[in-house]
Amino acid sequence: MLDVTCSGDVPPSRHTEWNWPMEQPSSLPETPTAPLMKHRLIAVLWALSGGLFAVGAAFLKEFTSGGALLMAAVVEEILKPVGVYYLLRRRRHYLSSRLNVALLSTLGGIVFAAIENVVYLKVYFPDPEPRLVLYRWTVCVAVHAVCSFIMGLGLGNLLGRFNRGEPFELEACIKWIAAAVVLHAGYNTVVIFFHVAGWRLY
Repeated sequence: MLDVTCSGDVPPSRHTEWNWPMEQPSSLPETPTAPLMKHRLIAVLWALSGGLFAVGAAFLKEFTSGGALLMAAVVEEILKPVGVYYLLRRRRHYLSSRLNVALLSTLGGIVFAAIENVVYLKVYFPDPEPRLVLYRWTVCVAVHAVCSFIMGLGLGNLLGRFNRGEPFELEACIKWIAAAVVLHAGYNTVVIFFHVAGWRLY
């Protein structure tokens, strides 16, 4: 029987596809690890950018009475995951799962909370008490992170729809958006109530 591995007529197979010259490593096909890490890094950067877009919404908190109380929560929760919106529409292959979308959305919320804290502690309260600093960097950051995570779970529902070629439907995420807004507005309401009553949260 003719040993085809020794003949000049070797059929293409999985045994020969990695037969590349060792002296030319640049000709080797790129492993999937490099582009995967690149995509993840880009996704994180886009998610972080959402917090920057939402900074302007923080000024609405100066008008936390009446409808503006709810408006601040709506605007902030809608704007914080702006970077995730872009990924869902233009770079879905950078996203791996619903949980991945939720975690990226959470990053946007944390960035927003960090910038908001800097504004509060450097502009509104230039000489803050240590308890206020601790409160802002724990409770406030946690509220924004949790709300953004909930929002991200709703946006994660869209990932599967888009991957299946289905159109956008608000019903797929409206419950999660509403939950994030209600939680955020509820927290704002408690803070205002304590302030009006003369009680301290920290």
